[in-house]
Amino acid sequence: MRDAGVRGWRIWRDGTHLFHLVEVDDYAAMRAALADHPVNVAWQAQMDELLAVPDDYSGQDSGLPLDWRLP
Repeated sequence: MRDAGVRGWRIWRDGTHLFHLVEVDDYAAMRAALADHPVNVAWQAQMDELLAVPDDYSGQDSGLPLDWRLP
């Protein structure tokens, strides 16, 4: 993940809801770098059991737009 530009990654869980905070400068480049990485493929296989819609990295996920931040 660090080689893909990730500085930090946090995951919270509340029941069946997961929330991720990924600290990376180029989210699209990170996803491209991790799409076929063996460790990420194994991770996604584990996450598929928890997700209603598995992420197969085939779409154009640009992340969520930031609406507000406390400076």
